Amino acid sequence: MNTIEKVNHYTSIESLDKILESKKILFKRFDLMDDQTENSGVPEILKKNFFLSCWSKESKEMIPQWEMYAKNGIRIELPVKWYIKHPILDNDGNLVTDFSEIVDKDHPYKYSFFPIPFNELLSGKNYAISPAINETNGFILEVEYCNNFIEKKQQAWVYDSETNTTHLQNLHSLIAYKDEYWDFQKEIRYYLTTICKDSLHEYLPEFILVPISCDALNQIIITLYPNCTQEDELKVIEICEKHLDIFNPDIQIKRSDLDGKFKPKNLT
Repeated sequence: MNTIEKVNHYTSIESLDKILESKKILFKRFDLMDDQTENSGVPEILKKNFFLSCWSKESKEMIPQWEMYAKNGIRIELPVKWYIKHPILDNDGNLVTDFSEIVDKDHPYKYSFFPIPFNELLSGKNYAISPAINETNGFILEVEYCNNFIEKKQQAWVYDSETNTTHLQNLHSLIAYKDEYWDFQKEIRYYLTTICKDSLHEYLPEFILVPISCDALNQIIITLYPNCTQEDELKVIEICEKHLDIFNPDIQIKRSDLDGKFKPKNLT
């Protein structure tokens, strides 16, 4: 993870408009992922508690990603740390961005931070969002692809039938492994963990929005789909001009490296 500087997300032009207008990234609930085996090996009680935003560490354009997620769309490139560490007030009324400023240096949560505003962690809707312990333990992970992904997930928890409780050894392992069939994605995952009463899982939302930093938006690079039409290129430029404070199409809009090499089947 330390060597990854940029991440890429393939999506539609319509989604780009929503992202830039809201300046937020959508985190989808774990049980709604397109990989139908995602929940295999995960305790039933936790299948709705995670919310994910899925990106790729691969800078080279990938035909399967264009085909599956952005046939007439775009690819967004952002810094790997595109999010905001939202400040909170300490006991003296000072703003701090992580716990290292207010706890002992050996405290396990000293780098805990809030990727969404503190007042939104307690949503008022029967659930809360747990702050990340640090960036690589509670918010970002690199997916591992393997044939025994179900077994690896099952090793992360134990069910106690006497007390009817589930004990977790490693929380992020539940979402860190995928079937080898998906290894073309080279996936980097950002995730949120929600907390709620067992009886209230059905009320968890389908998605949660996480703000993008202004600095990250200023660095955004948008790659157009292969053989993009002039009409769609102008549409993307118009969206960017409308929503971005700093925008240079010569730098931030890029034609696909696959122009003239690949034609999606839905295009004539």
